[in-house]
Amino acid sequence: QDVCAGSTITYTATSAGTIDWYSSMTDLVPIASGLTYTVTNASGTSKTMWATQTVDGCKSAVKSSKTVTINEIPSIPTGNNRNICEYEDIPALSVTNEVGTQFTWYSDQGLTIPVSNSYIYTPTSKTTQTLYVTKSKNNCISPAKTIQFTVNVQPALVQFTPNTDIE
Repeated sequence: QDVCAGSTITYTATSAGTIDWYSSMTDLVPIASGLTYTVTNASGTSKTMWATQTVDGCKSAVKSSKTVTINEIPSIPTGNNRNICEYEDIPALSVTNEVGTQFTWYSDQGLTIPVSNSYIYTPTSKTTQTLYVTKSKNNCISPAKTIQFTVNVQPALVQFTPNTDIE
């Protein structure tokens, strides 16, 4: 089982008796009792819990263990805002690609409307827009990077006015 750093891990045991939970194999005193034990704000690379069960007054001879892998949250993607003039072609926007990482671009801040599953995204319209991109690795998702795509209006032609100082 894998979780992301900062997640809650709930260990669950099945028993007709009482479950005692230990934080190490050598602990003599349990840290909790019950069918479940919860670790909040998981950190490190893994978390192992040990348990014994007592049924009809008899305790299991060996502690059973369960290890959960804790994966780190990826860092925010690296990328830059992009400005173009309205007469230029729409460019591909990109963030720095990383091996083993998946990227998702969104058109909304709530991250509910995906528009691309690549480290590259080419907007479909030549309009100023705010995009959001996340990266994921081992099913852990980074905070979103905001990328602003701005389309600037082409300025009007230069207008000359008569110079009244000439004689």
